[in-house]
Amino acid sequence: MLAWTDDEIPKVVIPEAEKYLIDLGVPIFSTVVYRWPQAEPYSHVGRASDLARYREDSAPSSRRVLLAGDFMSMPYTEGAAESGQWAAGQIIRAVSRRAL
Repeated sequence: MLAWTDDEIPKVVIPEAEKYLIDLGVPIFSTVVYRWPQAEPYSHVGRASDLARYREDSAPSSRRVLLAGDFMSMPYTEGAAESGQWAAGQIIRAVSRRAL
């Protein structure tokens, strides 16, 4: 779709999205198209090690606040979900230990 016009893309994308989000197109009055032909999230060297160290230091009872989001995992939507699952698991472990 990179070569398509800004008007052509919504005509295809909105009906496809409506298969999952019913009536999505009804309230849409305008659209904006962004193109990132070489889009790739950036992660600095050492980021994975930093995140691993944070998780290791975040034992269930050692922190009252856990950070989660795509910035705390892989820099994609899946990373946000994964880090949320990790944080939820930490909370469940902390609650389980207190119940024992």
